[in-house]
Amino acid sequence: MSAHHQLANASTPAPAPRRKSLQALRRILRRPQRFSRNKVLPAAAPSPKGEESKELGGTGDISGAVNILLGDSSAAVAPAPATVTPTAAAAPSAPLTPSAPLRVGYLCAEPLVWRSSSDGSLKALPPVQRHQGGELALLKTVLGRAPARVRLRAEPCATVAALRSLLTAGCDVVHYTGHGVRGALTFELEGRAELDVCTEETLERLVAAGGHRTKVVFLAACDSERPGKSLARAGIPHVVCVRAGARLSDRTARAFAEQFYDALCRGKTVKEAFDVATAVDEQGAYLLLPAGACYKHDTVICGDSSEESQGAQIETPRLCPVRGPAPPERLAGRNDAVAEVVRLIGFERRRCVTVRGARGVGKTAVARAAAAFLADRGNLDVVCEVALGDVQTNASYEDYFGLSPARRDDAIQRRIERRLVSVLADALEALSGSPRPDTPVARRVQDRTTITESPDALAKALASSERRCLLVADGVTAENRVAVRRLATRLLAAAPALSVVTTGRVELSAGDLGERVVDLGPLEAASMAELLTELAPRRLSSAEMLDGGDASPYSPGAALSFDRPFSPPAALLGGDVRAFKAFGRHPAVQALRGNCSAAVKFAPELKRPLRHHQALAAAARAAVVEADNEASVGSSWDWACRAMSA
Repeated sequence: MSAHHQLANASTPAPAPRRKSLQALRRILRRPQRFSRNKVLPAAAPSPKGEESKELGGTGDISGAVNILLGDSSAAVAPAPATVTPTAAAAPSAPLTPSAPLRVGYLCAEPLVWRSSSDGSLKALPPVQRHQGGELALLKTVLGRAPARVRLRAEPCATVAALRSLLTAGCDVVHYTGHGVRGALTFELEGRAELDVCTEETLERLVAAGGHRTKVVFLAACDSERPGKSLARAGIPHVVCVRAGARLSDRTARAFAEQFYDALCRGKTVKEAFDVATAVDEQGAYLLLPAGACYKHDTVICGDSSEESQGAQIETPRLCPVRGPAPPERLAGRNDAVAEVVRLIGFERRRCVTVRGARGVGKTAVARAAAAFLADRGNLDVVCEVALGDVQTNASYEDYFGLSPARRDDAIQRRIERRLVSVLADALEALSGSPRPDTPVARRVQDRTTITESPDALAKALASSERRCLLVADGVTAENRVAVRRLATRLLAAAPALSVVTTGRVELSAGDLGERVVDLGPLEAASMAELLTELAPRRLSSAEMLDGGDASPYSPGAALSFDRPFSPPAALLGGDVRAFKAFGRHPAVQALRGNCSAAVKFAPELKRPLRHHQALAAAARAAVVEADNEASVGSSWDWACRAMSA
């Protein structure tokens, strides 16, 4: 080779640095996941093959590689290293931004019955919570003292569509309470009190469709491990559920939820909050999914704040502002009747329903429970109840002295009519609030008198208010049903949003109103035994009921199956069925003859041991006689005679 060529080659720079720079640039550009628009990520490990990647530092700045590519080696010096966060394995991820509140969605599925597909009959379900609304009140208390902003949204009706609505609304945490049944979650049917089953496959498709931003799902349901795994497969990062086959008490479930949410709202990670709550879970019934060493669960859902607590913003369901008397907490043996009344009014939109049965079988309790169920789910705005027996017995005999029987009966009918109108007027006034302060007092009295004395004025007020009203007329008899039917016909024709429920031994016979009748028979023996255990002044154990009653073996058999690919566990059958069946054969329970009013009077006698058969049976028969002899109005003439003798 000539000296000229050697000199030219010596003046030409070696291509090795340029080739290495291009390789480093390619390695950087092949890693788009290491660059973030919102934050600086940790530096990448240095490459053993090239020094340029070490000089660039992996900070996301490719200006050094571009300068080397353009030939400016002096500009290849890496910029000052930026402050980076520790690795993800050493510290939790960043919490939500301070401006965004923590959104918590709440669902509580409390169906009353499930329908058998074999015969179409309704089977009762036990209550999800012993005290209705207790868990929601607990969540309000815990979230209300959180140091950060929290927004709680409680759905009035726990349907499958309501779950999807919470996910679509962007709730960070979704809390579900209900019955867990063999790899499925239970919900309510819209407008009905019946159970709706959502299998794990349907649940996975429901959550995956449309996307979500939910980070934590809390399943407060027994045997919810398989639904929890389906939610984890659908993309929920953190799922708290109950292990398959584990049994939970109400006290443990409430304590676990309280500790978990309290720690979560104070800046703890999901794993740390779960560990704090596990301290009160002695049986280890709860699981945190997905499980595995690769899942750290180190996400901070709610950042802790040193400032004063800002309180929680609670979005409670739009409850019925005007209600009638509260129903009993436990309605043993009447869930099917309540569900039927709810279905007729809430789903079929029937406007006239009658609950018919003998005295003391629980007609009033069924009507009140159905009205409360519909009001709790936002289906009603006004619920008012009128005890027709009180309207007649509270009057004095002098009001009808000297009247002929026909005129006296007509006066009683008009008195009942005025009472019904007055109760509805009171409900409308309470719903609309106090009148304007600039309205003259005389005008207020005049408007009030006009509505009270005139059914037509009340009908116009109901039609103009567009409020969904339910009138419960309790105690319809053959003597007063003419007045009730006459007024109901006028009001229902003028107010499309009004519904009427009557209770009594007779129906209204209002064919033009589309009346539906729900008949109640005597309470079954097992249901009467369950009612007595709730009313007893002491706790009746299963062993005592088996020993004191007929302890012959009993098996539920196939009648308690769901007629689906799965069957309900024993927890959904409502207590110890065998003990209730045995207690139902006790002589005292048989002597009550299914009379609920007599059971209330007999319950204090259960302070005695159940083995005292003869004494308890005699007390039960006396309670039945006392219940039958209570003051009641058989006819207007009998009522007048009793008032005169008093």
